[in-house]
Amino acid sequence: MWSENTRQQLSSGRQRGAALLVLLTIMVLMGSGFLLKGLNRAADSQIEAEANTIRALAEAKAALVGRAVNDANRPGSLPCPDTDNDGVAQLFAGNQCPSYIGRLPWKTLRMANILDGSGETLWYALSSSFRDNSSAEPINSETLGFISVNGAVGVIAAIIAPGAPVAAQQNRTSNTDDDYLEGENADDDMVFVNALRSNTFNDRVMPITQSDIMPLVERRVLRAVAQVLRTYRDGEWDPWDATPLPLWNKNNPAHPDYPNGEWNDDTVFPWLSPFGAGPVTSVYNGAVGTREGLLPFSWPGEQFFTTFKAKWDINNANTTLTGTTVSLGDLEEDDITFNGTSTQCAWTTIEQVNCNVTAVTGQPGNPGPLTCLGEPNTQINRKFEFVFTADDGSTSGRTDGVKIKRPKWDKPRERDLKIDTGPASPPPFFPVGSNVMVRITDIAVSGPQAGNQCGQGTLTDDSDTYGKIEGQKIQFDLSVPDELPLWLVSNNWHQLLYVAASSVHVGDGPVPCVSGTDCLTVVGTTVSNAVQAILVSAGAQLTGQNRVTGVQGSYYEFDPNHALQPLVGNDTAGDDEFVRLRRTNAFNDQVQIIAP
Repeated sequence: MWSENTRQQLSSGRQRGAALLVLLTIMVLMGSGFLLKGLNRAADSQIEAEANTIRALAEAKAALVGRAVNDANRPGSLPCPDTDNDGVAQLFAGNQCPSYIGRLPWKTLRMANILDGSGETLWYALSSSFRDNSSAEPINSETLGFISVNGAVGVIAAIIAPGAPVAAQQNRTSNTDDDYLEGENADDDMVFVNALRSNTFNDRVMPITQSDIMPLVERRVLRAVAQVLRTYRDGEWDPWDATPLPLWNKNNPAHPDYPNGEWNDDTVFPWLSPFGAGPVTSVYNGAVGTREGLLPFSWPGEQFFTTFKAKWDINNANTTLTGTTVSLGDLEEDDITFNGTSTQCAWTTIEQVNCNVTAVTGQPGNPGPLTCLGEPNTQINRKFEFVFTADDGSTSGRTDGVKIKRPKWDKPRERDLKIDTGPASPPPFFPVGSNVMVRITDIAVSGPQAGNQCGQGTLTDDSDTYGKIEGQKIQFDLSVPDELPLWLVSNNWHQLLYVAASSVHVGDGPVPCVSGTDCLTVVGTTVSNAVQAILVSAGAQLTGQNRVTGVQGSYYEFDPNHALQPLVGNDTAGDDEFVRLRRTNAFNDQVQIIAP
């Protein structure tokens, strides 16, 4: 048995051991607390950095989308990336960006240099199909991007937060992407990915898709065209009346049917162009009686007479001569002013005008009696034909295509057309697609050969044609910068618009429309004569649509959930019924109502 002293010593030892255990436990707990606090602090820091990165990416995306939607020259386009880290988008090298990946051009976007959570400037990749250059046109809802993000294709642009340097990126003094981006994101193939953070990857990628930009641009297009049609409706003259009439305005003599010079009807819209075989092949000429269709650029049966001056000096063109009366010199160089009673012009497409004039004996351009088919001293009529393909713009300075002077609102609706390769010809040469043609035809009007063709020469431009050709005082209608924005036509937005007008507000109106017959109906709105006209924009081609066919249902959709039969929608011509829904994978039309 233990003595009392021994028992006291054992008890004291156990107490000291328990105290040491408690002390050790306290120390472990305190150490764990410090460790957990440090870990929490590190976790909080990572969370904050990630949040800052997400905010920076979102802010950059908003700036780029806003820039694209509000661009003055070609809405939907974006600037080139910044490749030298000065915050400014690089200038074009020819008609291409020097690189399609670089840093975000924050100065060009008029924003602060927002940084990701690690303090790095954001990077930016752009699809070349959306560069802000005329060579990229058309840019519209059918334009596809060439970037892929996480397997999703057709992306317009990508914004990348590079994060802190990983193991192989300790020296970030260069402007090369692989010093900042990792893996798939650093090989310049326009394929980008997001992945879990690791010691070798910490990029964060935010895509900009067509659906981020184009629906907003479509709204801008609808507003612009609606304003043009309202201006037309409220205008002082109506060249698209039911009976085609010569162009008139207050600077020209009064039309014989309107001796007081006041033949406007401020309640009507123009007759429209039939949808026909589709918007790609349409010539966009109005047709009497068409209330649903495409935007018209010429009124029904449009022809006009004008004092027309033709001046040309063309070299290296394709030429064909038949007979003996028309020479190569006649074809390649002349300067003739024709009087207004003999020159007849017509717009054959949106951009192409064809003018014809016949110069009789004694008039400018007629060489007088010639030998025709072996018969000397034969009087001839010399017919001139001129074809121009015209885009809208200014004639000031050296041009790269046919340009058109802007008219003043109170001046005759006329424009001058010009192709001029400049004083240093050659080069440059006529622009591709100018489609210049000059044709001279001599017809005998006296002697044994009367009525026969004595000779003909045709000149057409090709890739090495140079020189100049001008036509003056060509009358016009809608397709001018003072009415339709230049960017709208040059980017083919007119091909993605459908127009309808109530019978109350078209042609010879006004006449009351009959509900269910020729009033306009929009599902979700009241059937009312207040709906004067409707514009529908076609979004991107949806699954199941094939726009190559030119069928209206491949551009515009119906409402699959509506109880009316047949199905109400925007895909059927002539039924005066339209629908406005939220965008889905099966419906992406947008509708603009024009009312008083």
